[in-house]
Amino acid sequence: MAVVKPTYELGGQCRSYEVSAPVAGGQVVMADGTPNSGKVIPSTLTSLKVLGVAQDDADLLSNISATDATAKSNFTTVWDNVEIPVTYSFTAAWRDPLKAAANGQVALWVSGTDLSGSIIGHCAEKGGVTSGNVGLAKIRVVA
Repeated sequence: MAVVKPTYELGGQCRSYEVSAPVAGGQVVMADGTPNSGKVIPSTLTSLKVLGVAQDDADLLSNISATDATAKSNFTTVWDNVEIPVTYSFTAAWRDPLKAAANGQVALWVSGTDLSGSIIGHCAEKGGVTSGNVGLAKIRVVA
């Protein structure tokens, strides 16, 4: 998705992280699973290690060349507590709770099936979003 622009809200937070796998702007990212690495990767389904949403594309340092115009950094800015465009892997209605999905997407959180701690936000698109499309999500990761 390249660069995505969050809607800033009081308390919105951003932080820069190095990536350990290619990340695209607009993907939900999580800790990469290597203890104390401080690096991020696109989220997996129902991850409990979500940090927020990547603002820009980033790639592994080994994949970046001086002539590469598509990925200029091995760091991405990650936003939390903001409304930001993301890709939905399932259809969601306005204000439906969301969880992390595979490939850095979001999915509908299901009561009675999913852990309450896996909620990372809610659908902020007033008309809802259908599966496979991009729409606003209010991402608020509870630390």
